This record gives sequence, C-alpha cells and structure tokens, in this order.
Amino acid sequence: MEDLDNVIAETKLMIRQFVDDFCNENVSFYVCQLASTEKGYEQLEQFVLQRMAKGDTIARAINLKERILDPNRLVD
Repeated sequence: MEDLDNVIAETKLMIRQFVDDFCNENVSFYVCQLASTEKGYEQLEQFVLQRMAKGDTIARAINLKERILDPNRLVD
C-alpha cells in the first residue's frame, strides 16, 4: 500500500508542475481560474487523477477539463 501512496503522491506532484507550467490564461483560461483556488485545484487534481486511471495523460485530462468548462466549446 505504501508503494501506491508513493505513486499517487508523485503523480500529484507531476500534476502540480504541469498546471504551473501549463497555466496560461490565453490558452487555458477556465482551468487556470479553477486552479487559482485551493478547492478548485483539488477538484482539478481529482479530475486529472480519475482521467489518468482511465488512460489519459495529464495534458489530455487538462485539455478535456478546459473544453468541459469553456461555454464556447460546448457541443450539442
């Protein structure tokens, strides 16, 4: 179980680094807004972890979250 905890902790660090590097309000306004609060960041982190469990990369998960949050990208 300790190994799993280490993997999750390392993955959370990678997510944090990616968000810090990726966050550009010209490209990812809604993800940046979400990540700007502690509660919002926790929601983003959980979303990314869940998507990674389904096989997505961090980048793919964050891009998906941006599309979900952006009302201009909604598709019927």
